[in-house]
Amino acid sequence: MNRARTHRGLDAAVVACADGFTAEGGEDGLSTCSGVKRPAAPRAGNQAPAHQLTGDHEGEDVPLVFQVVRTGTTVATCCTANLVNAKTPEIPAEIPAEISAAQAAELRPGGAR
Repeated sequence: MNRARTHRGLDAAVVACADGFTAEGGEDGLSTCSGVKRPAAPRAGNQAPAHQLTGDHEGEDVPLVFQVVRTGTTVATCCTANLVNAKTPEIPAEIPAEISAAQAAELRPGGAR
C-alpha cells in the first residue's frame, strides 16, 4: 500500500467533491451529498485528517465526520454523526483526541502498550 498516495487521493477527493456528489449503492439506491470539506481533527497516528460530508436523509441534511487514521501501514476510519438533528458534529468534541489516540495505538504492531 502506498501510504502517501492513499491520503493524497483522499485530499483530491475532498477538493473534487467540495460542491457535492451522488453515489449509487445499497437498498436505498442513489445517495446525495451536498458538500465535502476538511475540518480540523485531533492528532493521532502518523496521519489523521478529518473529512465532513453533508448527506441527505429523507430530505434532511445529515453531517457526517470521518477521521482517517494511519499508523504505519494500517489505515482505519472513525465516523461520527448526529442522527437526532442536523447539527454538525464538532471536532474534537465528537471525536475526542483521547479516543483518536487510543484507536491509533491499537493499530500499532502489538496493539496499545
